[in-house]
Amino acid sequence: MTALTGCQTINDVSSQMGDLFSSLTSEDQPATIPASTDRKATPVTSAEPRMLSGTVRPEFVHSGDSFTLDGSEVSLFGIDALEALQTCEKENQNLPCGEMARNALIGFTAGQTVTCIPVYFSSAEKAWISQCTISDFNLSSAMIQTGFATISKDPSLILSDQQALARQQKRGMWGTRFEMPASWRSMHPTAIFSPRQN
Repeated sequence: MTALTGCQTINDVSSQMGDLFSSLTSEDQPATIPASTDRKATPVTSAEPRMLSGTVRPEFVHSGDSFTLDGSEVSLFGIDALEALQTCEKENQNLPCGEMARNALIGFTAGQTVTCIPVYFSSAEKAWISQCTISDFNLSSAMIQTGFATISKDPSLILSDQQALARQQKRGMWGTRFEMPASWRSMHPTAIFSPRQN
């Protein structure tokens, strides 16, 4: 599966991920960009909230809603993306939908300056749950609209409406059979998960 690079619009990423779905149902899966195994980032503590800004290297995108930025672990606020190891089913084939979600986030952030404003600190995950943008482009919204993330607890009305549209149009995972990310995690307690709100 080819990782996305330099995509900055929802339509670009959705189109390319749709193409990947088609190719994966007819071809063997080539290698993807591996996630970094170096998870030794030192996040700031809950007593030191600060805006984070910088570029996100592809190998430090851990899933469709988490990455390391400016030395801190960050999870996108308001969403829950498919886990990197999670699969889905389409046309009787298992597809690496979690890795596709990760690649979608790589596509949005590649070469761009990402700015994250902390909403709260998750002490359990040692990560900032944050509103992250590229200029005025909201990454939580982008992942919902491509169909590779679901809304989490206390979602905004905007995200709820965007998810309803993505589901209606069968974008991303909504065009497949899949387990909700939280359910999948509960069934795979020994898997390695990305930082996220609980």
